[in-house]
Order: sequence, then C-alpha cells, then structure tokens
Amino acid sequence: MLKNGTVFISNVIAAHTNRLRHNFFLMRVTLAHIAIIPAFIFFAAASGCTKEKNTDEIYVISGEADSHEINPSANTDAIGTLSGIYSVVDRKIAFNICWNNLGSEATVPCFYTEPTLTGYAMMKKLPLTEPGKKGLCASQLYLTEEEAKSLENGEWYFTVCTVDHKDGEIRGKISVSKNQ
Repeated sequence: MLKNGTVFISNVIAAHTNRLRHNFFLMRVTLAHIAIIPAFIFFAAASGCTKEKNTDEIYVISGEADSHEINPSANTDAIGTLSGIYSVVDRKIAFNICWNNLGSEATVPCFYTEPTLTGYAMMKKLPLTEPGKKGLCASQLYLTEEEAKSLENGEWYFTVCTVDHKDGEIRGKISVSKNQ
C-alpha cells in the first residue's frame, strides 16, 4: 500500500514540477516582453513618431521556434519566441527573442532569409543579451531597402545556434502584421 502511495505522490510532485518550470518560462518571457517596452518607447521617440505620423507604417513582428523546424531536426525540447515592431519609414526593427530548454549553451541568434537551393542566406548575427540554455536577445536593427522588402514579404526566419548545433537548434518563421 505504501509503495502505491509513494508512486502517486512522486507522480504528483513531478507534474507540479513540470508545471512550475513551464510557468517560470512563461513568466520569464512575459517579464522579458515587459522589459523591452521602454526600448519600444525609445524607438518610437527616436523614429520621430508623432500624432501626424501614419500608424500604418508600424508593423508587429512575431514568431515561434522549436527544434523540429531545423533540418535535420535537433530533436530537443527547445522552444523560442520573437516579438517586436518594425517601422516601414525608418526601416528599423526593435525586437526581443527568448528561448528555453536548449540542449547546450546559446552561441548566437541569427536572422535568415527564405531557403534557397543552396541553403539559407544568413542576414544578421545578433547579440546575446542573456546567454545560456534559457536566454534572451533584445536589440534593434536598421535594414537595407532589400532586407526591408524581404521582411515585408515574409521571407525571414530566426534561429538560435548553440555549442552542439552550430547551424541552429531552434528555428521559426517571422510574421509581419499591421499594427492594430
């Protein structure tokens, strides 16, 4: 009888531990998103956004990544999110990439363009704001006219490269939508 009770308690503890880990990641992502709000405000002020400026010129960028989007698949439980804004007039993006459960330490997050016959054309290597298996990249970039056009056409991806997966452990497509 005690053995079954011990197994039951062990299963309950494991379920709560997994829920706490998941909630911690969501809280960290939420706090990370909140932390970038001052950067968005600064970005808006530095971009010269005024009441006269057309809000159709500001877009929201977002994306979700996991290890199964990489070819070949990294087969890990790693996940990531991207959130940010894009100013069409200034061709500037301010963004935040968060990741969790990487199999090894993050080395560099990157933006890529749509796949070609010869592979991926890397566009930008990004700075690590908070390195690790759980981490963050918060930054802003000015784009060339060509880069802006490919972003607007939905041809961009993001990835997080790691010590064990130099070509990326997680990858996700970047969506661009009008600011509502």
